[in-house]
Amino acid sequence: MEEQAIRLENNYNRTDFDLEEGERLLRELDEMKEILNKYHSVLMALTERCATISPLWQRGERISRPIAVTALCDYSDKTVHIKAGDEVTLLDNSDLIKWQVRDLSGAEGTVPSVVFRIPPPDPKLTAYLNRLLQQFEKLKKLWEKKHRMVRFNMVLNTMKTIQGWDLDTFNAIDPEQRDAIMRALNDDANKLLAEMDPNDPLALRLKEELRRTNEHFWNLLNASQKPPEPDHSSLFDEKIGDLLRKLEDAWRKLNDNAGKPLSRNPDELERVIVDHKSFEDALQALDADVANIKELFRQLPNPTPTQRVNSDRLNSLWEDLWDLSRMYVERIKV
Repeated sequence: MEEQAIRLENNYNRTDFDLEEGERLLRELDEMKEILNKYHSVLMALTERCATISPLWQRGERISRPIAVTALCDYSDKTVHIKAGDEVTLLDNSDLIKWQVRDLSGAEGTVPSVVFRIPPPDPKLTAYLNRLLQQFEKLKKLWEKKHRMVRFNMVLNTMKTIQGWDLDTFNAIDPEQRDAIMRALNDDANKLLAEMDPNDPLALRLKEELRRTNEHFWNLLNASQKPPEPDHSSLFDEKIGDLLRKLEDAWRKLNDNAGKPLSRNPDELERVIVDHKSFEDALQALDADVANIKELFRQLPNPTPTQRVNSDRLNSLWEDLWDLSRMYVERIKV
């Protein structure tokens, strides 16, 4: 038992180990538990036998007070009459060969010591066995402590690994495997918590780490189920290219119209007014597209130089179109 206690004290103090190493330590502890069970069986057998073993050493030691002894056979002489099984009183055993006894009738005499047996239990053997039982209980508690701490550190190290997962790592693990890991982790942690004092600092730490680990897992699970974020950069490039082409076409058309001399003919002037009204209506219809492109640009975390140039081109072209359109309207009015 001393050898097992030394092994427990020296070999199971590490806290930082991976799952494979932790499982190896648990296998070793389980093997040791089998040895402890054998020790327990031996001690229980000794306890039963102790109840039937007479203290032979006491036959050779002088008694300090009368004690009861049991007759193994019948014996009679002039002074005493003893039958097998009688429990008589031993008065003096200073003579190893003949003891002075008192029989059941109260008569005293000297009788060969071989006639008697000092009844069990043997107090020295009982005391020694009690020390062995106490030593075994200490060894058992030490084993339970080391076994619990290995499991505790395995759970903490698993939690540390899970808390280190990012979304890519999370998504790379098979969902069934992820769920199995979390079920086993929660089962192991809750078993440990059930074995520990709720106010134990280790139990409080385990409970908090379990909460944080489950929260991190569910955050990753929710994030993995969200639709992918839109690619604002590609969408901006696609939309602004198409819109700039439309605005540049409108700019060329407006420039052409503004560069032509206006006719004073009422019918032709009316046609110009109607055409320009249609032009402004078409330009106004692009207002929502311009606003959407501006919002897309605002959502770009790091716009490229080309994207900045295109955004500036859009803003200036849009303003120039409306400025030139207003100037053209004023010209028509004149």
